[in-house]
Amino acid sequence: MKKVLLMSMAMFTLVATSFAQTPAPAPKVVKMTPKPKAGGAETSKMEAGNKPKGERNMLDMSADQKAKFNTLHDAHGAAVKAIQENKALTPEARKAQIATLGTQYEADVKGVLNADQYAKWSQIRAKRQMEKAENKAERKADKMEQKSQKPAEGKAPKVPKGNVKQTTGAAPTTN
Repeated sequence: MKKVLLMSMAMFTLVATSFAQTPAPAPKVVKMTPKPKAGGAETSKMEAGNKPKGERNMLDMSADQKAKFNTLHDAHGAAVKAIQENKALTPEARKAQIATLGTQYEADVKGVLNADQYAKWSQIRAKRQMEKAENKAERKADKMEQKSQKPAEGKAPKVPKGNVKQTTGAAPTTN
């Protein structure tokens, strides 16, 4: 009888320690993926991962225009990145400097492209900015929806401050 009891205790200990050492499940990660656009298989160059370069090909630029445009684009991107990384500036100052750079960039691009190309480029840019704003609004709405669905876990009930005793049916008394 002792052997059976010892064996069952050993088995119980072995099983209990094996469950105690299992790692906790990893937290669920929700990936935010853009919703497919209405229209089926057609996707913009931006969604295909080609970024603006695919859209630049739609402008039918000459080799000289492409070189100038790419130089402008790269310089503008580097300047914006430098401003964004400059932590000495206030957020308002960063925003103002980036806006100034954007205005200058647009004027420089207008100097490189002809009127038709510039009009097409402006259309593409406006469409991209509109999509970006829509995506931002969708992400914000999704985030708000997730917050509203999240249960209030781990919150302790509010307890009155001070040395106040609550009694049923009577007024609170202090100690």
